[in-house]
Amino acid sequence: MKATLAIVLAAAALSAQAADVTFDYTTYGKADYTTPVLESPVTTGAVTVKSVTLTGGVKESVSGYAASMLLPANNIGDGGTWTYTITFSLTESILTDSISLALFTVNGGTNSTHGARTPDITVALSGGTTEAPLTMTPITQSLSLISDADGSGAAVYNHNTWVFENNHNTQGDGSNGSGGIGTFDLGTQYELAANTDYTLTITAAKGSNSDAGYFLGIGGIKVSEAVASVPEPTTATLSLLALAGLAARRRRK
Repeated sequence: MKATLAIVLAAAALSAQAADVTFDYTTYGKADYTTPVLESPVTTGAVTVKSVTLTGGVKESVSGYAASMLLPANNIGDGGTWTYTITFSLTESILTDSISLALFTVNGGTNSTHGARTPDITVALSGGTTEAPLTMTPITQSLSLISDADGSGAAVYNHNTWVFENNHNTQGDGSNGSGGIGTFDLGTQYELAANTDYTLTITAAKGSNSDAGYFLGIGGIKVSEAVASVPEPTTATLSLLALAGLAARRRRK
């Protein structure tokens, strides 16, 4: 009986675990600001990057804060747009129901901006196989990217915890940071099969915000694994225990 209960509880715990896939471009907090390479994000999860593209390319000759992220060259605040695509495959299948982005804003002088910016961001997943194609309607959100409320510190992104931490005025340019996490609810669960190519497309545009002259940098991208629904532990446990009890009675007979 004890063994049966242990197996049931262990199975429930394992089924509730999630293994997110992340693509990290953040170099903030490391020994120096080494500009990340477009084609080589640092990854976690059972993922292989196949290709990465960015319209307009990466902004050249940046340093300090602006070099601590992937910074597209197109100026969002002046009406420009950019599209980032990453094609990847997994060694283990997962279900996903949300995508999160860590984004920063940088001014024309490649220092961090002050105050709110609200770009429009669109995400979409595609790929799969002929037998099981993944088709998803693109999702657009206006993301509010802000510095801390009183302007005294920087919105520093901690890529280990996926949190923007305020009041850390240590970016090297002495100014405030502007950034945030945008999470896109996909509305359903999509299966990403193992050993199959998928493409994530992210497009950025100015949106309704009137502020001009800012660039939008990428700190991190996370494809979250959906937690599979688990039967009520009491129901599952009691059902298996009942079966185990019947088996034990038969053995005694």
